[in-house]
Amino acid sequence: MVIRDLPKVKRGVRFSLPAQRKFCMPQRIALEKYVRIFFQIGTIFVGMGAVMFLIWEPQVEGRNIGASLSEIYFQDPFLAYVYIASLPFFVILYQIFRGIASIGRDISTTLYALRIIRFCAIIMIGFVMLGEGILFSLESDDRAGGVFLGVLFLVFFVSLLGGTSLLRRFLEKEKTSL
Repeated sequence: MVIRDLPKVKRGVRFSLPAQRKFCMPQRIALEKYVRIFFQIGTIFVGMGAVMFLIWEPQVEGRNIGASLSEIYFQDPFLAYVYIASLPFFVILYQIFRGIASIGRDISTTLYALRIIRFCAIIMIGFVMLGEGILFSLESDDRAGGVFLGVLFLVFFVSLLGGTSLLRRFLEKEKTSL
């Protein structure tokens, strides 16, 4: 090959070889795959922790000290309310798991997951507000712990609602630009 056969390159113009791009791309995809797996495992651990808390907490609650398991789990209507109200939380966790799996690949699936997360967060805010109302209507000298947990959950779900709305707007803008 003669030097005059090579293409001329203007000064100051940078170019990359196709072989370099092919070499770098699989490493980036592999990193994103491991990050997705990491967050999915984290989501599973949050779900397992929530289930363990829902099972363990009624046993150490002040009014249930000395009560049998059947008295704790089958004769407390508020505990049944808490278990039913926690179902949208687990739907949120499942949709987060699904959304993490589809992020970066399918924007429409991620947007659908965000819409369901937003809807379930609104339902959870309603359940928490109703639970707070139940706690205030009952005659009790020790409602401060339950009210504090309710306020914490309320702040969490309002933050989740705001975060999903921001992420949804960002993904919709990106979808329209594609």
